[in-house]
Amino acid sequence: MVTCSMIIGLIFTPVGWVLLLAATVTPQWREFPQRPGYSLDLFFYDGLWETCREVTTLNTPECKPLPEEIAVSWWIQLQRATAIISVVMGALSYLAAHLGVRWWGDAPNHNLIGTAGVFISFWGVIYVCIVSCMAYQILAAVRDSSVDVQDKFRVGTCLYLGWLGGSIQDHYLQSDPRMRTPAPMIAGIVCTPIGMIFVFTALITPQWREGHIQLGKSPSIKHDGLWESCIKVVASDFKHCWPVSGAYQQDPSVLWAGGLMLSSLSLCGVGIVLASIGIRCWMDFPLRNVAGASGIIIILSGCLSLTALGLYISKMQVLGTDLDTRYRGGTSLYFGWIGSSIEILGGMALSLSFSLPKCNICIGSRNKDKNSYEVNS
Repeated sequence: MVTCSMIIGLIFTPVGWVLLLAATVTPQWREFPQRPGYSLDLFFYDGLWETCREVTTLNTPECKPLPEEIAVSWWIQLQRATAIISVVMGALSYLAAHLGVRWWGDAPNHNLIGTAGVFISFWGVIYVCIVSCMAYQILAAVRDSSVDVQDKFRVGTCLYLGWLGGSIQDHYLQSDPRMRTPAPMIAGIVCTPIGMIFVFTALITPQWREGHIQLGKSPSIKHDGLWESCIKVVASDFKHCWPVSGAYQQDPSVLWAGGLMLSSLSLCGVGIVLASIGIRCWMDFPLRNVAGASGIIIILSGCLSLTALGLYISKMQVLGTDLDTRYRGGTSLYFGWIGSSIEILGGMALSLSFSLPKCNICIGSRNKDKNSYEVNS
């Protein structure tokens, strides 16, 4: 039977999701009306993707993509990735909740509904954290006397949409009392795919190291990854990328880092499959030993990616033939560190399945299914 709390959750969750989607795509994360040094009828506002200015008397906004030096920063890329993942995973979790309600049947799957509720609440909290960090940056710049008065933006409309939408999703269906999946299993299966996405992003992006070089008379930034290298001219939008080659490609550290990252992703995928089989959200009784074994595999996956990152960093300055450029760690390394750490935390949560006590409710329900019959001899 569908309960009142399920109905309320299924009604309010899409409202929160629409607010989060609107906050993600609209360019009003920070605003500045009547900016000093500009005409009083100009209104400036920025988002995750665009920067805009609008003549308030004409209502004619003029928008363009964020400047390259801002768009390639690890913080903006992290905000973009996390916001997109939150919106997508929230939609998928809401779909899972409908599958758990099973409108076409008589009895809902409380285990699946509770798991979907945990996922939706988790991603709502993540989005609230994103907008809170942005708000902190804006307010810190306002208080900082060293920041030019022209750069002291205000909190934008989208941040309020993000707070409101995330709060609505955070108060979605909580775990039903009849839900028998232990909390560590849920935490593990939630964290592991997130970590895998971050590690995959680190693997494919060409920003493992970056350094300033001189391209003719134009100062430029060179980025190197495991598969691709790029050059970006600072004073323009010109950017050129090409596959890695030569001494850099053949360097043992680069080869080992690439192999370890691929092995890490493969192991993590295997661990997620095993965790799904062990948790069995579609069943009443989880397989504790299978879920625990998946946690060990996922921990090993996170350690492999951390090893790859450490190996690359230790040889970063001497890779290839360009020894005169002073390199520093790029955005991809941050994605790798975050993803590996999340994978290890998820694996540790799943490995607790070995020590979880057996569910007395589950045992009782099993005993109820056993009927005794008299046998006439």
